[in-house]
Amino acid sequence: MGIGIRVKSLVSVVPERKLGVDDLVTRFGEETAAKIILTTGVNYRHVSEDKKTLDLSLEAGRCALEKAGVEPADVDGIIMVTQTPEYRLPSTSCILQDRLGLRKTAFALDIGLGCSGFPYGMITAASLIGSGVVSRMLLISGDVTSMNATPEDKSTYPLFADGFGAALLEGCSGTGDLLGYDFGTDGSGWKNLIIHAGLARHPKVEHFYSSGEDKLFPEVKYPGYAYMDGGQVFTFCLREVPSMIDRALAKAGLNRESIDAYLFHQANLFIIRYLGQKMKIPESKIPVCLDRYGNTSSSSVVLAACDRFGGMNNSKLVKVAFAAFGVGYSWATVVLTLDPAVVASIKEV
Repeated sequence: MGIGIRVKSLVSVVPERKLGVDDLVTRFGEETAAKIILTTGVNYRHVSEDKKTLDLSLEAGRCALEKAGVEPADVDGIIMVTQTPEYRLPSTSCILQDRLGLRKTAFALDIGLGCSGFPYGMITAASLIGSGVVSRMLLISGDVTSMNATPEDKSTYPLFADGFGAALLEGCSGTGDLLGYDFGTDGSGWKNLIIHAGLARHPKVEHFYSSGEDKLFPEVKYPGYAYMDGGQVFTFCLREVPSMIDRALAKAGLNRESIDAYLFHQANLFIIRYLGQKMKIPESKIPVCLDRYGNTSSSSVVLAACDRFGGMNNSKLVKVAFAAFGVGYSWATVVLTLDPAVVASIKEV
């Protein structure tokens, strides 16, 4: 199975500011900080102080174009995958079309997905290319996830970080780089990873309480920030992720041993390691960058790829599986042939 696309570049951008153990000790005390690091696997994370979604995604887009050697005027469309858009309206992709210098005939689309967003975006871009609607697409994916975590919450604040990934994709004859994919949705898990206040349902935090929904969700202490039921999310991951990957591999005509790197969503170290053990995948095939970058939502799989392959510049092609899962619940995998020469090292800005 395959859609005729080539990955011409793959890049990651993170803010240069880092928060680590000192920040956790200041907020939660030395003993609690040590437990948090042991549980999450995050030693430090990149968190923006002044750069927001537009700034970081613009830099990611520029880097992807430069790495691919493609002029903005030669790009037919842009897909922006984020759950922290720059504005409620207009869509961030429209602003990026102008700031990046894409032509006015460009297709521009925002996709409001979190953890699973990069493979979903790639499937969407590949479908547009494969159907002949466009021939060259810029895919940008990521979040300023730190804005969704209150410093009061030990379950999200030490984990959430900021980052954006981007890929330049273009059509080609034959099978191309995309070998197989799989995806799924289970909206019944919506309440286990959610921000209750800030949009239509509850425009302000006060409305969450005045509506009486605080009685329906007594576990939610900070309705203006992300609430996560870690146990339920973990159970969902174990239930859906292994079979998702196996279905994508079957469509690609591959087995688990055929894959050189499994690029899991960097949710937390325990989930990543447990999935690897459950699927009997050697740790050497599971890149981990969570310890140095935190959980950056949809860009985390791209960060993992750039951390493993960035700057290698060798001619040996590798087979990789981008396996992303989380908020929604939503999950997706894309299996690719990847040339390490198109992968850039992670850039701090």
